[in-house]
Amino acid sequence: MANFEISFSWSVITIFMFLHLYNMVDADKVCENVLKLLRPQPGSMVIGANTGTIEPGEMVLKPPMCEPGEHKTAFRHSRETMLELWERATANLGIKAKISVEYDEYEIREREQGVKLNGGWEKENRFFQGNKERRIFFTVEFL
Repeated sequence: MANFEISFSWSVITIFMFLHLYNMVDADKVCENVLKLLRPQPGSMVIGANTGTIEPGEMVLKPPMCEPGEHKTAFRHSRETMLELWERATANLGIKAKISVEYDEYEIREREQGVKLNGGWEKENRFFQGNKERRIFFTVEFL
């Protein structure tokens, strides 16, 4: 079998609804690995969105998100913890970057209006429910 190295390098990577699947330690590794796929030049960037909350923390997963009897956790991020996650990843790799993390204000207003008009709106229209839950948008741009 031939011995060769495959190298990928992109200017933009998108990761949507992905980081909430990991605990904090694994999310750190994922973010560093994603950054390593980018071209090491100004303007290269990661663009993404994630489910999140205004009350961040570790949550224990239950089947079908893990095997019965398996102990597995995931971290629900806030805007602040998502920013810290990308700051750690870029610092660990020595990358200078502009990082932007914001809650989806449109989604917040849409939820508030929908619930006001119809008590069942949230259950019918959202994958994640509750007034503390948020969609988070983020960008990490190399300087």
